[in-house]
Amino acid sequence: MVAVEEHRGGEGAHEVGLRVTTGVDGAWAVVEFRGELDLEEAPAALEALLEGVAAGEEGLVVDLRGVTFLGSTGVRVLLDAKNTAEAAGRRLRVVSGAGRARRLIDLLGLSERLDVVTDTDG
Repeated sequence: MVAVEEHRGGEGAHEVGLRVTTGVDGAWAVVEFRGELDLEEAPAALEALLEGVAAGEEGLVVDLRGVTFLGSTGVRVLLDAKNTAEAAGRRLRVVSGAGRARRLIDLLGLSERLDVVTDTDG
């Protein structure tokens, strides 16, 4: 897990950086991101996604529901993982929720290319 946290007392406490959680659900690897997926966090995010592509027999689910910031570099990481998954004969699905990550993906017109769903039931 890659995590950078900043703790301040009381109401001012907040998380910065990126937290990565990985697992397997049946034939699918799952990578969940929480926090900021930006230039600084991109190498760790890409590493987690590529490991997920290798681990999932069917493919990889990328959960972005906890992402508070998704920059252009983060989008590039998702597209690189998608290309790697396809080259390995696997699928990549993105669970975006309805937050900031979804808005950027929609703005860029990438929903279909990244097989984006709002939640895990989609």
